[in-house]
Amino acid sequence: MRPFANSGRKPVWTTITLPIHVGDRLDNDILPARAIGMRTVFIRRGPWGHIHALKDEVALADLRVNSLQELATYFGATTADRASNGFDMTDYSGRLRLETPCSQP
Repeated sequence: MRPFANSGRKPVWTTITLPIHVGDRLDNDILPARAIGMRTVFIRRGPWGHIHALKDEVALADLRVNSLQELATYFGATTADRASNGFDMTDYSGRLRLETPCSQP
């Protein structure tokens, strides 16, 4: 891989980010992602999100939000940011404050 593959001459590997799994189900999203050491965000959206939000295990998620818009605020993104640059999450990943590794269940 070339270090300056983009036209702006900015190194491609400017930040190291950890993957974050966002999901509305505990059984299909949060618990499996935590089991492999990923950080998790539970989103209370859609029928499954509202059903699973009532379960005690929802507290296992590193972050809980009610919408994608709310999640975007944790990354510091505004509507103008998303419209102007396609909302590149790597630019905002450091603002989520999920610095410590997940403990295994």
